[in-house]
Amino acid sequence: MIYFKVGPTPLDSYLTLAKPSGKELSFKVGDIVKAEIMNLLPDAAVLRLKGEVITAKTDVPLTQDGAAYFKVVASEKGNEFKLQFMGYADLPEAGKAAAQPQLFKPDAVAQLMREMSQAFTKPGSTAVQSQILQDILKSLPSDMSQIPKDIKMQLQSLLQTGLKVTGQTIQSRVESLLEQLPQQITQNAKTDILVSIDKLVNTQLRSAIQDTGVAFEAKMKSLADLAKLMEYASQGGDRAKSAAPADAQQVHKQLASGEGLKISLQADAQNLKGDLKATLLQLRQVVAEKLDPLLAKEPLTAQQTQTLRNAGAQIEGLIKDVETFQLLSKVTDSFYTFLPVSWSELKNAEVVFKRGKPDAKGLSYSCTLNLDLDRFGKVTIMMLMYNREFLVSFRADNSEFKETLKNSSDELKALFEEKGLVLKGVNFLEDDASMDNAFDVEGIFTKGINIRA
Repeated sequence: MIYFKVGPTPLDSYLTLAKPSGKELSFKVGDIVKAEIMNLLPDAAVLRLKGEVITAKTDVPLTQDGAAYFKVVASEKGNEFKLQFMGYADLPEAGKAAAQPQLFKPDAVAQLMREMSQAFTKPGSTAVQSQILQDILKSLPSDMSQIPKDIKMQLQSLLQTGLKVTGQTIQSRVESLLEQLPQQITQNAKTDILVSIDKLVNTQLRSAIQDTGVAFEAKMKSLADLAKLMEYASQGGDRAKSAAPADAQQVHKQLASGEGLKISLQADAQNLKGDLKATLLQLRQVVAEKLDPLLAKEPLTAQQTQTLRNAGAQIEGLIKDVETFQLLSKVTDSFYTFLPVSWSELKNAEVVFKRGKPDAKGLSYSCTLNLDLDRFGKVTIMMLMYNREFLVSFRADNSEFKETLKNSSDELKALFEEKGLVLKGVNFLEDDASMDNAFDVEGIFTKGINIRA
């Protein structure tokens, strides 16, 4: 079995591999090949493939000093091959032989989905749900296109249902947890994980969204990669510099100095401290130590013990919800998370970032924001960026609120202009049917963007 570890590089990414003259490389369409990523250049990567060092054109960044699997999706054309990125190699044992990619087993996933549905009806089953989430994640293939659309939709619906079991939003539960825990426990936890609605205009919402915990493992990997580069800079930088092409020697010079890496390493470590999942894992450990008679520094009263036990249960529930969003991101091939905003009007809010498939004109990116407001009901907003132009559409359940949004469209356009951005169109939808083709870039930019509020 090939152990894929899918990283930030999407599965719809491709490499164009130039066949070196005088060397024999043989591929067939459908072949799975492993390549060692030796160096990164602008719009290209240096790979060791089948014992040969080759430079390949790439439209997306890869992770250096690792290995990845690629699928041959186009036969030799002239002197080139086209390879599709499948996932990073994550072998449990060095040198373990690789065979075929993990195959999707629908019966196994269907059984796990049934178990998850049953677990939702049982109180105190957070640990069971968390284990099933992990089992589902392990059962999914690296290439999500192997899963039929109907199964993906059912799994997505089930996971979304699981987030509503408690009847409370993750935002309100985070606030409640940090308020009820003793100060000596939360003093090292970041208490401003949620952005107050009063400060939203003057706040970088991007950093708060990155800190919801969904990207926790990606941050950990980034930190590990930077640490590896630091070691590389101190031990092998000079040797690599002497062997590097002239246009890459300046990069290796910066690597050898290590100064830029130190700054990046410090910034990544600081970002990790502010991450919700990192905070919850830290709190779980602190609470467990205080409840352990052998580790506790001072005895607890019965009330303190009960408070910590309740907090421990809440922490486990929040970790499970963060992991649910992580699995939703995997299933939907997107970055799917809750909106980290503290607002009494907000009953629920989720945000989904997705990158579309590249075409001749470039890439498309979409952001879908699903809101449930106390006074105005459900509002869905979707914004699409394509070729550096933006399209926005709204759909609102409340007719009066929809009129308010329409009357504010000129103000929205002005805000885009202030930022130097091109807003090509604003649209207001009457029903959900219009959202079915929301990610059809060519159709949207021909007819006008669809955003549902």
